[in-house]
Amino acid sequence: MRTAHSADLHRRAHPALIATAAPHPAGTRGTTHCDRRIRRIHRTGGTCRTGHAPVGQRVTACATARRAALAFVLLSVVALAGCAGKQQILMEPEQQTQVRQQTATAPSQALIRTARSALGVPYRNGGRTPVEGFDCSGFVWWTFHQHGVDLPRTSEEQAACGSPVPPGGELRPADIIVFRTGSGPLGLHTAIYTGGGQFVHSPKPGGTVREESLAVYYWQRAFIAARRIFRTADQTTPSLP
Repeated sequence: MRTAHSADLHRRAHPALIATAAPHPAGTRGTTHCDRRIRRIHRTGGTCRTGHAPVGQRVTACATARRAALAFVLLSVVALAGCAGKQQILMEPEQQTQVRQQTATAPSQALIRTARSALGVPYRNGGRTPVEGFDCSGFVWWTFHQHGVDLPRTSEEQAACGSPVPPGGELRPADIIVFRTGSGPLGLHTAIYTGGGQFVHSPKPGGTVREESLAVYYWQRAFIAARRIFRTADQTTPSLP
């Protein structure tokens, strides 16, 4: 640690220097001698900070620039997380190109009410509104869209969004249920779990949006996966990593 006299001389010679504390050992505490006009880092053997600091403020001098770089990265991550908002869609890293982060405006129970409001709407291939009718993925897309969550449009893409519910895991309202009802990508069928072993879906040509039981043998055999769009137990916070 420099003496107060030498520190003062050093400060006058280098007005952009924030602290005169020696860089070794790590965690050493010292008193800042700074210029309020500081805008850059004066390159010394240790780690400096830029910004405004009143004369006499106590700071901790880090021993290496490596620690400062790590701190900068961590602060950057926190700042970016704050910009994303409190509510985001759940998404696995490899599927980030399929579903962008969204902000949801309603909890899952409100979403379930929206899904049930479409009961009786006729099936229509390619349809995605109550006016034109729904196919299975169009119904799922429309329901989530009403609450600010834009899912992919096709069953194949919906079967890959969100996070997987582990085999044997408990289903929650607003989970997307995936069935295998045919072969190939077009053989996937998606629906919305409403709780109590029930789900809502737009089944097939000639049918209408309806609520059915997962206890039905056909659906038990066809069930292959469930995807979770909402993270919390009360289903009020949707997000994708």
